[in-house]
Amino acid sequence: MASETTAKVFESTFEQCGIGLAHVSPEGEFIRVNSALSSFLGYSKEDLVKLDFQKITHPDYLDKDLQHVAELLDGFYDSYQMEKLYIHKSGRMVWGNLTVTLVRNDDDTPDFFISVVEDIDEKKRIEQNYFESQETLRSIISSLSDRMAVSVVSPDLTNLVYINEGYQRIWGRSAKELYDNPRSFISHIHVADRPRVMDFYRHTITNPWTFEYRIMRDDGELRYIRERGEVIRDPSGEVISLVITADDITHNKQMHEALKSANERLNILSRTDGLTGINNRRECLYTGCGI
Repeated sequence: MASETTAKVFESTFEQCGIGLAHVSPEGEFIRVNSALSSFLGYSKEDLVKLDFQKITHPDYLDKDLQHVAELLDGFYDSYQMEKLYIHKSGRMVWGNLTVTLVRNDDDTPDFFISVVEDIDEKKRIEQNYFESQETLRSIISSLSDRMAVSVVSPDLTNLVYINEGYQRIWGRSAKELYDNPRSFISHIHVADRPRVMDFYRHTITNPWTFEYRIMRDDGELRYIRERGEVIRDPSGEVISLVITADDITHNKQMHEALKSANERLNILSRTDGLTGINNRRECLYTGCGI
């Protein structure tokens, strides 16, 4: 009676388990499967036991799976685990986390495998989407490197998380110095602008900011920078990182200064005689000079 009760408990556990379970022969054929595995793969239990695991394994993962099985049968270890793609009955691919344990007979010959298959398809899809979005973002940021340095740092500027190629191209210096000391960029700011920037970064940053300063490249070239910063907060509102963009606005500044100089020159020419340099008749009439 006790043995019957125990058998029913094991039978119920096998069938009602929320994770896919299967007993598989040493040759790889399904002996029995539960409802969770049947649902995961899209086959009825009756159809599934007519297959072997090779028919439902994606070709890219079959050799690795077979290698594990061979090593299990040879006694190298008692179980193995791997993530792999399964071929759903519909033809689409689904991700599963497989754990296989070999059960042996009293004479140590292989009896059957216990296969546990956890459905991780949604998790892997999310990971893949996240990876692809990160790669897209990285490509976008990299494309800005010609005129913008983008960095992510800890709130206290002690740890650099990311820096694009813009720092090396604009500052003319290796990004390694920033990984060693994220504050090192301040030492390259023009001496007239440096105290203002140092004072800003001396305080705790909790809000977005924008300011401009000049930097001296390693080759002695002067560049104009417009820096913008955003704070990243966790769900509780605590600042966990700073995103800093340093835009090279040197060309804009040079154009502005050139235009300003040209306007000043035109203003002078409009008020003075080109040969003598003294106020012309128009200027005298306007100001009443000499009267």
